[in-house]
Amino acid sequence: MLSKRYTYNRIFHRFLMPFSKILFSSLCAFFIHTSWAESQFGASVGYAGGSFDLDNASQAQGIRVTLDDHLLSDHQWYNFELFLQASTAYYQSDYEPLEPPHGDNLWVFTLAPVIRYHFLPQASIDPFMDFSSGPGYLSTIYYENRNLGLHFTLQNMVGIGASFGEDHRFALEASMFHYSNAGMSDHNRGLTSPLTISMSYMF
Repeated sequence: MLSKRYTYNRIFHRFLMPFSKILFSSLCAFFIHTSWAESQFGASVGYAGGSFDLDNASQAQGIRVTLDDHLLSDHQWYNFELFLQASTAYYQSDYEPLEPPHGDNLWVFTLAPVIRYHFLPQASIDPFMDFSSGPGYLSTIYYENRNLGLHFTLQNMVGIGASFGEDHRFALEASMFHYSNAGMSDHNRGLTSPLTISMSYMF
């Protein structure tokens, strides 16, 4: 019988990890070739909550702040939009007991391209879906009872939301984030933040 942990980490490793590597390398090349494009910028603040591992009874809470560089903001390519996102996230866990060097807090810094699909770009409320993968840095490799292996991490994200207001400047989104070192270390436990609710504004 499959363990509960399969619901989180193994699904990401088996199905999304190969896709994320191709996605990140392809989009990095694309950003180089589209550096001339006129940009718009956005910012968001989000709250994260839930358990990083269904095998544990611990709960983690966090806050996420992002800055977005929207290279192509006119919904070209059949409602697809591409932008670059820099983010800082902080997580605090109530996991016990902890023994040094393990800790209950974690900072994550990431820079990742995001593909957004707009379902109704001409409507007053425009639902969308986000997909993203990119590199990041972990402040510690010993979080809760985990050995994360490396400070380097690969962030994978999927999210659903909607933009609204004048020129769709506001957006509300629910996202799931997964962090893993992509098998570059013998220790690759991984982390999944199951739910982040964020509000963003486009300048």
